[in-house]
Amino acid sequence: MSTTSTRYALLGLLTLAPSSGASGYDLRQWAENSIGHFWRESYGQIYPVLKQLLRDGLVTARKDASSGKRDRTLYAVTDSGRKELQDWLEKPARLQPPRNEGLLKLFFGAQAPAASNAKRVRAVQQVHAGLLARYEALEREIGGKYADHPGLPYWLMTLDFGRRHSRMICDWCDATLRKLEQIEAQSRIRKRKRPA
Repeated sequence: MSTTSTRYALLGLLTLAPSSGASGYDLRQWAENSIGHFWRESYGQIYPVLKQLLRDGLVTARKDASSGKRDRTLYAVTDSGRKELQDWLEKPARLQPPRNEGLLKLFFGAQAPAASNAKRVRAVQQVHAGLLARYEALEREIGGKYADHPGLPYWLMTLDFGRRHSRMICDWCDATLRKLEQIEAQSRIRKRKRPA
């Protein structure tokens, strides 16, 4: 993931932090449980980017000994950081071509046993069926916990995208499995018709 995108993801997450700030670990957890459903951040980049944001005056940092453990550094977004985030939000999003190894393998599926293709598609379907259940639970959880938060409608929009995407993938898997069954049936018929 590009450092530039990480920069704005962290600034955005810090706008949701309590006024006392958030540690790098907090940001990592928040990213995983919120934007992590559609945006992956390299955990190895979080601390270097936080240091860069600090040097650029976009965040502040202070030591927090109140946790009872070793001192944590808490970061908070500055007015300059909010301004930079707002400027970035005004720009159009870059379109990024998807990379899907499952589709790549299916594209070359004629070179593999039919059972392998079907097994791979079923695995994808199982993952997305699980995601659908997770999205429904998340919607109930954040709808109740953050009912009055101004960000809730936006969070629910991104969650709805995930739900619709996973539902579409499950439908695609059903259709693809039917086609793979037809291909396998035709293959068996051709083999039976072949002269011995």
